[in-house]
Amino acid sequence: MNSLKSTCVILVLAGVLYGVYVTLNGPEKSPSSSLSQQQLTEMQPPAIDFGQGAANGQPSLPPLIDSPPAASTIPVVDQQGIAPTRDIPAYYPAPERSVPPLVEPVEATIPETQPSGPAPFATEPSDPNAGSSTYTQPTYSQPIEPSQPQTAPATPTTAATTPALEAHKLKQAWLLVERHVQDNKFRDALAELSPFANNTYLTPAERQQVLTWLDALAGKVIYSNEHHFGEPHRVVGKTQTLYEVSSMYKVDAQLLMNINSAVVRDSAVLVPGTELKVIPGPFRAELSVAAGELTLFLGPLYAGRFSFTVGDEQPPAGTYQVREKSREKLYVGRDGRQLAANDPANPYGGWWLDLGNNVSLHGSPATAGGPALGCISFSPQDAQDLASILSVSSEVVIKP
Repeated sequence: MNSLKSTCVILVLAGVLYGVYVTLNGPEKSPSSSLSQQQLTEMQPPAIDFGQGAANGQPSLPPLIDSPPAASTIPVVDQQGIAPTRDIPAYYPAPERSVPPLVEPVEATIPETQPSGPAPFATEPSDPNAGSSTYTQPTYSQPIEPSQPQTAPATPTTAATTPALEAHKLKQAWLLVERHVQDNKFRDALAELSPFANNTYLTPAERQQVLTWLDALAGKVIYSNEHHFGEPHRVVGKTQTLYEVSSMYKVDAQLLMNINSAVVRDSAVLVPGTELKVIPGPFRAELSVAAGELTLFLGPLYAGRFSFTVGDEQPPAGTYQVREKSREKLYVGRDGRQLAANDPANPYGGWWLDLGNNVSLHGSPATAGGPALGCISFSPQDAQDLASILSVSSEVVIKP
């Protein structure tokens, strides 16, 4: 019995010793053999393409299209103050491209619809209102002094980058304008381009291209009889007049008369059921005395431009409102000199718009020569157009 137990113990010990031998003398196993080559590759950080601009420390930008050429059939008001022609081109010039376009070239045909009313077009490079920011010093239980004062970027750097940024914005706007025109969304195209009307960072060529398109778009959207501001106004009842309709929309009755001349013969008599094109007013004006130019806006939309001269009554800069409109106004100079309303030498001409504080917009004398009198003088035709566009309470901003 004892011999059997001894034999079993010997066999167990032999097995254990054999296992130890194999473990100590066997081949070593590679620690990385459990990971495949593909898994090792996937553990690497992903490669990120920041574009070509990353080499210069700036993000790359999407490809852009160039703005349309300056060629246009719309003349601009000349320096002599001649009233602009109201013709609207039958097409918008297709943009010339120096880079591959994102969309197919568009040659949008526009119906040859002339505005029945005035479609004034003129230019104003006024300085845009610079945004401002304020900083409120936080309150602490004990005053904290910064270790290093913060300094604003140098002015040359800001001035050097702003024109490039504005040029980029303009190129992006051209792309959207082209798409809107292709989709017959002319009001959207006008809204997209209107912020560049008085952008001082544009080059002369860029500004001319912008104004060429703005003039045509404004003539079609605002001054034609096409409906681009929602549903037309439908005349109800037998007593409604054009003056009542114009009061509802805060525009001048004469402007609505001009726009709807095809269906309205008498502003005091409207046929029930007549559909009128209406626009939400009032218009506003921005004047640059230095440039001698007035720009009209209808809300955010560009609405035309005029040139003017300043007489012996220099207008102070500020914000005004049209208080009164009058035809053939008696002129009374600062020296007490008076000129009758029908006097050819009357500097007010045929129209006079009072802004208050001895500031006014008016026409020009029928006779040339002599010293420039009055305040802000426009050509006879332009003064008539302004009188039919600006309504009482319209805002007028005068800049130096």
